[in-house]
Amino acid sequence: MECLHVETLRHIFTLSCCDGGLTGCSLSLVSKAFQDAARPVRYHSIALVGLGRIECFLRCYQGDRAVCKRQKLRCSPTVRHLFLRPDATDANGVDDAAHGATAQQTLCDVLRLVGPTLVTLLYTGEVRWEDILAESRCEFPKLEELTFSRRDSFELYPPSGRPPYLRPPCDFPVLRELHVVFVRSRYPVEDVLGRWAEAAPSVSHVRLSGLRSADMPTRWVIKMSWQSREKRPYPSVRQVVIQPHECPPQTRCGHARGDHDAMLLMLRKRLSKIPKDISGVLLSGDIWGRTFWEDWIQGVHGGPSGVPKADVQR
Repeated sequence: MECLHVETLRHIFTLSCCDGGLTGCSLSLVSKAFQDAARPVRYHSIALVGLGRIECFLRCYQGDRAVCKRQKLRCSPTVRHLFLRPDATDANGVDDAAHGATAQQTLCDVLRLVGPTLVTLLYTGEVRWEDILAESRCEFPKLEELTFSRRDSFELYPPSGRPPYLRPPCDFPVLRELHVVFVRSRYPVEDVLGRWAEAAPSVSHVRLSGLRSADMPTRWVIKMSWQSREKRPYPSVRQVVIQPHECPPQTRCGHARGDHDAMLLMLRKRLSKIPKDISGVLLSGDIWGRTFWEDWIQGVHGGPSGVPKADVQR
């Protein structure tokens, strides 16, 4: 293969580097010629799990960009697809989640560096996604698919009450698919998606995962189903996918189980009456984390990613 033109090699390598970075690393170790050919494309899709790997990526990525700049290459390393999960236990058993301030700064550095070229992004971690956006002030002009988990802190509300959910500080002009995972959210679905409708007005597919009755998803679904398109809380949306949290265990009191069952009943009822210009899908309540990686890989390969688009019978 070393007899092939560099342009041909890079095209082959681009098609190969879609597994989160493993193939890109392997190609760089084959030979000096392969390393040079793979340098601009080896970061096509990157999966960064754990703060240590994220910091290592920053050093390698900045180093390769510097090499390309010195060699005056027309192609510079770019990241198109990013899986970002800072919370993980490293090889020495150290939990990265303990380094909150350091993690947030590192994540901001990553997004400032790769945000302008990203097409798909999946983020899950204890550091709030909204805080990362506010601090990084990064732009995402090419981002088409976004998945993030909502994790609010356990701080008590001030006497004045809960502060409002703020609009994302940056715009997402071409975002088409939005997947929000409600892990620990102070704010109901209506508040969260209301602000995202302002920042990402072109979203056509919305998925809400990990929902509990306290997240009040039925209120938002009712407004989406009763009002005309221009008056809906998210006018551009053409498909709504809802995945509740797994059913709580049956207890002697049973309030949590009862609330969960009532939520499912109401969601089924509303999704069955949703207008014909919207597709409504209700998924099973499996734990969302089991499919995070699979959804992202499918999206990188051009598959359905985290938001199923197949027509589903209601």
